Amino acid sequence: MDTDLQSKQKDAVIGVLTKIETSTQKFTEDHAVATLLRLSLGTEDIVSNEALADVIAFSLYEESDYGIANWNCYFGPPVATYENGAIKEQILRELITSEMVGYWRGQASLFGNPVLRSRYLG
Repeated sequence: MDTDLQSKQKDAVIGVLTKIETSTQKFTEDHAVATLLRLSLGTEDIVSNEALADVIAFSLYEESDYGIANWNCYFGPPVATYENGAIKEQILRELITSEMVGYWRGQASLFGNPVLRSRYLG
């Protein structure tokens, strides 16, 4: 990946998270953060691993019945269910690596906002 694009994406993500961190408005919607992050990345077809990790951190559902049944964990992906009964995971479990979890731990140390910290440390 182009280092300029990677740097631009990192700056965009940090910009969104810093606005939330410093806002006087309470920000409690995890998925709203994921939406803001996606929008900050623009229309690029290529997303850095770090930007993807940030979006995933705020996109997973807590207490997910699907996650418990299919991922064997508390968190689960957003899913789409089709008329024919097919289910499509919008985030593949294989994308969540130990490197990504390490990145989340590092991100958590940057912020004091409880929503941001809990999503990175959850």
